[in-house]
Amino acid sequence: MQRLWTALLVMAFAFPCQADFIEYRFNTLEMRGDAGEVATIEGSIQYDTAGPRDSHRWYHFLFWLTFEDTVHQLDEDDLNQINISDLDDLQFGDEAEEGFSFAFGDNFNLYSGRAAIGNDTCLYTEQQQLCANGLISLSKRRIAAEIPTTATAALLVPLLLLGYRRKLYGRDAPVLKSNNSL
Repeated sequence: MQRLWTALLVMAFAFPCQADFIEYRFNTLEMRGDAGEVATIEGSIQYDTAGPRDSHRWYHFLFWLTFEDTVHQLDEDDLNQINISDLDDLQFGDEAEEGFSFAFGDNFNLYSGRAAIGNDTCLYTEQQQLCANGLISLSKRRIAAEIPTTATAALLVPLLLLGYRRKLYGRDAPVLKSNNSL
């Protein structure tokens, strides 16, 4: 039995856990207005490769709009406004059901993709319209994250304590019972 516990401990230190993520980065997209105004959008989405890729299982989400020297960042409450069907083609908004529309306060709205506006990305304010004349392109990369062996070992500590207890008392280890006689 002691050899089994030793083997488990050695395996825990020898084989660290591995987690893989896929990151889709929105390449910076500029939108221009008739009077020379410029707005940019950029961001990224990370998925855990072990699970399905949908907006409810994103590991990490960043998205921001820069307009008139102000950065507006979307948060978790805005995730339900994004429709994604296929990012592996490295183009967001080219599928019939892909796209988004975001309202940034009462001041302006941002639309992108066929599900929202068609094959364009546009920012509408009260007085202006800025468009990119295109969709958001993406770049894809795989990220490997290694979980340290100390974290794996910490998960085995209760098993080791149980084994030690059984070693001291044998199969007749005392069972802790509560004495709740009220």
